[in-house]
Amino acid sequence: MSNKNIECPLYPIDEFLIFEPKTHDASRTKGDIDAIAGKGRCVYTGVSGKFTIKMSLNDKIRYNWIAEVSKGKSEIVHDIEKKIENYKWTDFLSTQIDFKEFNINDGEIEILSKPGAFTAFRPWGKISIKLNEQVSGTTTLTCDILPMNGNFPFIVYLTIGALTLWTIGSLFTTFTLTIVLTILGFWGLFGLCIYFQYRYYRSTLIGYSKRVVDFIQSGK
Repeated sequence: MSNKNIECPLYPIDEFLIFEPKTHDASRTKGDIDAIAGKGRCVYTGVSGKFTIKMSLNDKIRYNWIAEVSKGKSEIVHDIEKKIENYKWTDFLSTQIDFKEFNINDGEIEILSKPGAFTAFRPWGKISIKLNEQVSGTTTLTCDILPMNGNFPFIVYLTIGALTLWTIGSLFTTFTLTIVLTILGFWGLFGLCIYFQYRYYRSTLIGYSKRVVDFIQSGK
């Protein structure tokens, strides 16, 4: 997959140089600009004032969605902290939410979900929910979902490396049509396995995040 390049002007913020895509409003707050710049690696294009953001593989597989609830930020944090403190494993049977995986830091909820010995089909990845309280008293929830918790590139490159070594060894040992077809079959099989694994984790993490937002809204 090729890198997605986005032209962006240069904005000096405090002691740092932040790069913001032209598609975004220049009046955004420092936090918003930091978030935009943090999604990719900015490089100079050689043209005065022109920069690009090269998106990493993890950036490309991220999924974001936004919800709004009728609770204040402090109430949301209090409800979740209470759940974390009083959590029992039997609670998962009714809510399908494992509060042991929750961590609250500076107004952001982080959930590290992973399969276990008895929960092999649970999603693997990280859910980050940023809480932004509005003047009206409601709170906007920005959900950021990262399948496989940032390990997707490692799995892809490790698989490619292993298959490349196996392919070279096989072709040097016996170069026949059967071997070539077998090699192509294995490349396709492993590629499909990785892709469907990613799609499964992405889908289940989205569903998990929606259950968390439902809990935040209802408190139960």
